[in-house]
Amino acid sequence: MRSYFTKENLRKASIFIICYVVVNLTIRLVISVLPSFNAPAPSCIMVLNQTSNSIVIMNNCESQQKVKIRVVGLALGIGGNTGGNKCRTLPSGTITWTRWWLGKFDRLESC
Repeated sequence: MRSYFTKENLRKASIFIICYVVVNLTIRLVISVLPSFNAPAPSCIMVLNQTSNSIVIMNNCESQQKVKIRVVGLALGIGGNTGGNKCRTLPSGTITWTRWWLGKFDRLESC
C-alpha cells in the first residue's frame, strides 16, 4: 500500500500553502490601500448621524449633488468596497438614510 504522506508530498503541500497565503495576503493589502479616484464630497454634504452600520446625510448645498457612501472591509478583514457602491443623487435640502450589513463607513465621495 502506497503512502501519500511522503516527505516530497508534504514539502510540495507546504510550499503550495505558503504561496497561497502570501498571494492572498498581498492581494488583501493592495486592495485595502488603493486610493479612491473620486474626490471627497463637498463640505456642504453633512453627516447628521452615524452608527456602526448606518449613516444619515443631508445635502446642505444650494444645488443637487451626487454622493457615494464608501463602506470598506468585511467582518473577515477583507479590504475593498463592500457597500455604498451606488451614486446617490441628493436634491438640495434633502436627507437620506443608508444602511449596510458588513464593513464600516469610510468616507463620502463625489460622483
